[in-house]
Amino acid sequence: MGLRLLLLLLLWTQGTQESKLDPNGQHVCLASSPSADIQCCPGWRQKDQECTIPICEGLDACREDEVCVKPGLCRCKPGFFGAQCNS
Repeated sequence: MGLRLLLLLLLWTQGTQESKLDPNGQHVCLASSPSADIQCCPGWRQKDQECTIPICEGLDACREDEVCVKPGLCRCKPGFFGAQCNS
């Protein structure tokens, strides 16, 4: 039973891994660890084969009416402007 569970877990994790990064893709950097060749540059998350999702978390988190446009940089959602993004 334990071996079956381990096999199922291995098969499941293989299916949930993200696709391989394109070395020439946006915001793809050389990895600092020897276990991986390439990875997303700091501040970016993987989408498909590139790193195009900016990260705005912690102190740099966006407010409810904002969107993250670059790592740590939030802007008002399209169609809105102003200090509170309500105009």
